[in-house]
Amino acid sequence: MSLDNAKTPEEVQKVEIKLFGHLNKLCLGPMGFYKTWTRYWFLHDDNTCKLMYYSSSNDDAPKGYIDISIATFKFLPEKAKAGEFIISSGEEHVLCAGNSDSMMQWINQLQSKRNNYTPHNINDFTQSTRYLPGICEDVSASNEGKSNLISLPGPAIFKNLIRNTKKESGSTFFDEKSDAGSVTSAESVGNTECTKCKDAQWAAFKLNSRIEELSKINSDYEQMIKELSNKFTLKIQEAENENEKMEIIQLKDQMINDLKRKLMTYSAEIDWLKEENDNLKKELKDADTKLKCNEEIIKCKEQVVLNLSKPIPEIPAKQPTSSSFFYDSKQTVIDEDELEKLKDMNEAYALQICHFQGEILQLQKLRKADEEQFHKQLLNYEDLKAKHQKVSINYRIMMREFDKFMNGDRPQDSIDLIGQIGNDTKPYLFEGLAGSEPPEVIPEMVPRSKLEESESTIESYRAQNKLLEDEIIQINNLRQEELKRYHQTTAELAKVNSHYMLLLREINKLRTGVQTTISSDLQEIAAALIEQVKDEDLINVQRVGSDITPKYDRYGFEITKLSKLAPCGKYDINWDKYILQFGSSLEKSKELKALVRQGVPHKYRSSFWRSCISRSTKHCEGSDIPGYYKSLLSKSNSNIFVKQIELDLLRTLPNNCLFNCAGATGVDKLRNVLLAFSRHNVEIGYCQGLNRIAAFALAVLNLKEEDAFWAVVAVSEILPPEYYTQTMVGAQIDQRVLNDMMSDKYPKIMAHFTSLNIDLSLITFNWFLTLYVDNNNTDLVLSFWDSFFYEGDKMLFRFALSIFRVHHDALLSTKDGIEIYNFCRQIGESPLSTPENIKRIAFAELNPFPMKRVKERREFHYKKVIGELNALEQMRASYIADKRQSALDVDSE
Repeated sequence: MSLDNAKTPEEVQKVEIKLFGHLNKLCLGPMGFYKTWTRYWFLHDDNTCKLMYYSSSNDDAPKGYIDISIATFKFLPEKAKAGEFIISSGEEHVLCAGNSDSMMQWINQLQSKRNNYTPHNINDFTQSTRYLPGICEDVSASNEGKSNLISLPGPAIFKNLIRNTKKESGSTFFDEKSDAGSVTSAESVGNTECTKCKDAQWAAFKLNSRIEELSKINSDYEQMIKELSNKFTLKIQEAENENEKMEIIQLKDQMINDLKRKLMTYSAEIDWLKEENDNLKKELKDADTKLKCNEEIIKCKEQVVLNLSKPIPEIPAKQPTSSSFFYDSKQTVIDEDELEKLKDMNEAYALQICHFQGEILQLQKLRKADEEQFHKQLLNYEDLKAKHQKVSINYRIMMREFDKFMNGDRPQDSIDLIGQIGNDTKPYLFEGLAGSEPPEVIPEMVPRSKLEESESTIESYRAQNKLLEDEIIQINNLRQEELKRYHQTTAELAKVNSHYMLLLREINKLRTGVQTTISSDLQEIAAALIEQVKDEDLINVQRVGSDITPKYDRYGFEITKLSKLAPCGKYDINWDKYILQFGSSLEKSKELKALVRQGVPHKYRSSFWRSCISRSTKHCEGSDIPGYYKSLLSKSNSNIFVKQIELDLLRTLPNNCLFNCAGATGVDKLRNVLLAFSRHNVEIGYCQGLNRIAAFALAVLNLKEEDAFWAVVAVSEILPPEYYTQTMVGAQIDQRVLNDMMSDKYPKIMAHFTSLNIDLSLITFNWFLTLYVDNNNTDLVLSFWDSFFYEGDKMLFRFALSIFRVHHDALLSTKDGIEIYNFCRQIGESPLSTPENIKRIAFAELNPFPMKRVKERREFHYKKVIGELNALEQMRASYIADKRQSALDVDSE
């Protein structure tokens, strides 16, 4: 690319030298028993510092790559003429460039690429937190229609301005059409270096133009802010009442803050561009220095060539003596050939010594730079860790005060404390982390050594080179581990900052009087965040030591091997986004259905259940009557189910600390819920199974009696009619439907059960009646209830089929009926009975699962069950009539 051919600076793009060409690589042969040379097309990727190789230049997918960022280079003197060299980056790659000149140019260019490479995975912390959702979003969208101001564009990104490569016109160092390893002439090399300087100059020119453009935009924004202030001042004076003034003031603050934020963004971008301009100047200066050094090296090489081109003086012939051998002309020819070989070997060794000396200097400089960078990153990591700890403490203090605020206690001291915490924390919330590039190292020429000393010196250099190579690899591994820990800590801090700033902004609105009430969406978010803090505290308690590991989980159940004390945070981010976008109404949708099937986080479960329960019971009696639950409790205890309820209280959930003894917290609440339901639904009254459902609802819904009561009502509404009546017709029908589905889906299991005379309903009847609360692990029951409340009673069949499918092999391998019953009684505690395994089958392998099929089977079996019950009733009536007639006959006699 020539400077004269450029039309305007805007049309000129930064062109970076691309390194590519053909090389031969020593690889395993087709049979894998021997190694052979294979010709590949090599291309250096500047973004990842990897040397990719392809079968041909037209291929899209590479055959493999060599990591140059951690590579070292060497070659053997005896193979230098052939152009063979070795690249070591964890494993050795033997390449051949065809001749020694091409080999040295490849090595020099790869060394330059390695030295100039800077990893791009160290992102600027400021950029990662500047546009967090809910903190610095553009408020111009919310003001649409309120003002005729134009929409301001976002900040431009100039990260790739300096290193942008134009593929169609990019300069190449190696010629695609030449032989393996062949390179362009020395003139093209000089032109390439010149092109880099010119491109750097054009980049500096574009940076200066951009700086001037942004400075003009900044001045325009400042002028616009002044004009807006004046216009809003006139509008406020012309306002007729206080409400209109407040609206104008709010609009003024929002618009001016938006402009100021844009102004700050462009100012930051100007500072970054100025810094890049200084770096470009520094690079140009370094390039000049390097050019001078290269000129000196070329002069030295030319002098060496001139010295080698001088005629070799003839060796005087020895006069034959009586004690020596006779003079032979062939012996002179042999001596000259040996001398030529020695000269060639001398040149090769000298060249290799020069290369090794430069390589060792580079490795030492790189090692020192890596050690300095490692220590800097370690200090930054410790500093960031301390800041993260401080932000976490402030976050918990703020959450505690905000919890008091939401409970109705709104002292001015709490608001002032939150504001003070925000002012203390704000200076380092978006503090960036700066990286540093390793200094560029220019290899120095070393004087030639004597031929006799070169062999031992080279061996020493080889050993030292191997040692330094291992050291660099180990240091690089340590560096990667530190970077990984650093990124994890940065991500955690960003999440804490986003939640903290979101709540702080809402508190500031309350403090300034812009807002007088807290929205329901914000209350849900705050409650979820408080629950998350509690979960984190619970996890921290568990990590302290095994001596204080809690015995019960957050719902009061005993912790087993399958229990997960830590919150299921895998899908928390998706739920957070959904709640922020759609609020807490949780209307049915495909997005929400997918989220529910993935898993409901603990912090949203209680609110999610309440929403589903409210939707299922909105047509029930008393759902719209305030105090309906308390009115049920105030009725007299003349209830035929009171005695049975009292008997079942202590045997409801013996593995839960809320119900395992008479003085437990949830026993009285469970009694009230069951009594209220028996008075609400007189047709059902009370049935064994409802006690476990009510107790589980109390445990999950934070022991709130009324919520648990409506949960039991919702269950009775979702399930088919007559599920908990005296005859349990609905439950019997579902058992027959499940039997049909098992025969269709898993005929081997059903045939095995039939051969052992096993009645499937004896296993699954209690599952359906208690909604899987009986004999199943807590996580699996929670997953079932989440889907049951949202999708309905077909989840009964999906989960039952999935449980049998997961344990398919274990059931078929058991040959005794009693063992199968015992196994199924403890099937919920099996290591395979995890929510992930069950849901994977229930929502993937069992699809399609139409509800129409379930309804058809229910209707079919309903007629049969009703017919059987009628026949039994007739037999019972006939038996009673015969018994009475026999009694009358005995009396008459």
